[in-house]
Amino acid sequence: MRIFAALLLITSTALFTWSLREVALAESRGAFVAAVASAHGENLQPHDWAAHWRTAFLQQIVISLFLGVSGFIIWERRALGFLALAVSLVLQPAADLIRLLSGRAKYAFETLEPINAGIYIICSASALVLFARLRRAARLPEPPHG
Repeated sequence: MRIFAALLLITSTALFTWSLREVALAESRGAFVAAVASAHGENLQPHDWAAHWRTAFLQQIVISLFLGVSGFIIWERRALGFLALAVSLVLQPAADLIRLLSGRAKYAFETLEPINAGIYIICSASALVLFARLRRAARLPEPPHG
């Protein structure tokens, strides 16, 4: 479990760092994307695009923090870490679905991808199964030694 927890902590740290960088670079990325769109005859507002980009990566920061907390709990060999992981994995498709249903999804990077949502949900369900099994194993009495 410690190897899995360490990988989860490394991954969450990388996601957090990358997301912070993207939030900081949102304006320059927006200007670049607007310039490319303009070269192809499309009109894109760089500040609007940057605001959506920033929001998407702020969401990633929150998810990375949840993943980090679940990794730490798993490191401590507590079953609750897998429940936290399951919640963390459901946050991404849930946020995408909320953005889609609210009409807020304007750009391709904000859309709900069914295959990605499916992968997140399957991984989340697997974490829930692990949580349930670990909880049940913790409640079982020790077998007699003889």
